[in-house]
Amino acid sequence: MKSFKVLLFCLFVTPGLVLAEAEDCEYDQPLPVAAVELLDSLKKVSAGLYKDIATLKVNHDGEGKLSVYFENEIPKLIKLTYKNGSGTVVKQVSFDDLAKGKPLIYENPDKPGKAIVLEKGASFKEGNYDFKFKIRSKVSPEEFQTYSINFRPDLEAPKITYNNKSFNKMIISPGISMFNWDGTFTKVEFKN
Repeated sequence: MKSFKVLLFCLFVTPGLVLAEAEDCEYDQPLPVAAVELLDSLKKVSAGLYKDIATLKVNHDGEGKLSVYFENEIPKLIKLTYKNGSGTVVKQVSFDDLAKGKPLIYENPDKPGKAIVLEKGASFKEGNYDFKFKIRSKVSPEEFQTYSINFRPDLEAPKITYNNKSFNKMIISPGISMFNWDGTFTKVEFKN
C-alpha cells in the first residue's frame, strides 16, 4: 500500500512533473495493476502536445491563434482559437481529414457563412504541408481571397511561411461599411 501512496503523491502533489516524479519515486513493492494502467495512460497523453504556430489578429474585432497538436513528433490536428466580444470559438480538424478534403472553417455568428477557411494546398504530405488560407471577400455570391502558406512540422521549431518568408502573426483587415462589419475581409498581412 505504501507504493500506491507514493504514486498518488507523485501524481497529484506535483502534477507538472508527473512523469519525472513517477519515474524517480522508489517503490518497495510492485504497483497495483490500476496504477500501472494510469501511468501508461499519462505517458500516452504526455506524448501529445499542442504547439502555437501563429497568432491571429482581426482588426477592430478580436484575436486568436493557430496551434498544431503533435503526437510522437507528428502533426495530428490543427486548431484555430478565436476570441472577440462575443466569446471564444475553438475549431479544429485533423491532418488526415484535411488530406481528405475537409477544411477548417470559421463562421462568425453575426454574419453566417464561411468567414475564414483553411484547407489543404497543392502538396500536402508528411514533412511539408501546403495550405490555402482563404478569407471571404464578397458575401453574395460568396467569394474568397486565397493565400498559399506552407507549414514544416518540427516539434522544437515549427515553421510557417508565406511567399517563402517565415511569419508568426497574421493580421486580417475586415471590410467595414458605415462603421459595421459587412461580413468580408480586405487583406491579410503576414508578419514576424
